[in-house]
Amino acid sequence: KCREYIEKNLGGKAKIGILRFEALLPENSRRRTEGFLAEVTKLPGIEIVAKEDAWQPEQAIPVTLDMLTAHPDINVIWSANEGGTIGATMAVKQKKAGTVSVFGTDASIQLANFLLDPDNILQAITGQQPYAIGTQSAEALVKAIKGEPVEKYVTIHGITLSRTEPEKIKEFINIQKGLTK
Repeated sequence: KCREYIEKNLGGKAKIGILRFEALLPENSRRRTEGFLAEVTKLPGIEIVAKEDAWQPEQAIPVTLDMLTAHPDINVIWSANEGGTIGATMAVKQKKAGTVSVFGTDASIQLANFLLDPDNILQAITGQQPYAIGTQSAEALVKAIKGEPVEKYVTIHGITLSRTEPEKIKEFINIQKGLTK
């Protein structure tokens, strides 16, 4: 979604700041960051101007504010995890609302609500489906207890939530709250 957003709204050009969690889980952070970069750098007008470590909101707010001060031309921030995305969104709201868009990885009710916020800062997130993971895990456990065969590996596809699809966001929130399946 970030690449699409940059193509459609920024003429294919963006100066991007990245928040990672290298010091916490280097391999996971690296994989997420490399996946993001592999997609977004398909556009020739992309410049990565900052990469910082900040994975909790209370870290990510000042790190993002410093990043925006050091690189006032940043117009997109991407975060590799939920805490970084929360902090980046809050920092942009304080300093650069209307000029910087945020994208992130991980999905939660808080981030989904940020997508519905009329401030138009957080644009899209990708994440896992915790309800589906929990449901399928519980079903596998029951089968195993009963001695029934259980699949060794199960694929549960990730999700993308974008502010352009508010009904999908609301459905995600309701599922997380246990209101629907």
